[in-house]
Amino acid sequence: MKNIIRFTIILIFISILTMAAKRGQSQPDPPPPPVQHGYNGNVPVSGAPLGNGSEVLILFGLFYAARNYIQVRKRETGQGKKQY
Repeated sequence: MKNIIRFTIILIFISILTMAAKRGQSQPDPPPPPVQHGYNGNVPVSGAPLGNGSEVLILFGLFYAARNYIQVRKRETGQGKKQY
């Protein structure tokens, strides 16, 4: 029972500190839009270049899978390192 109470108090304390830190780091209101804003309609902002990052992530995943596949095949055929 003491452990549950102690855990609850620590959890409440950490959550209060987290909320206070989050509140203290809030950003001020953004500045007003420029004067020409809206003459030609709202122009969408281009997003982050996710294509390049996704391609690199998939490439690394394929290399990792190929490496593991080769290591497993070596172990199965007995060509890997012998353990003494």
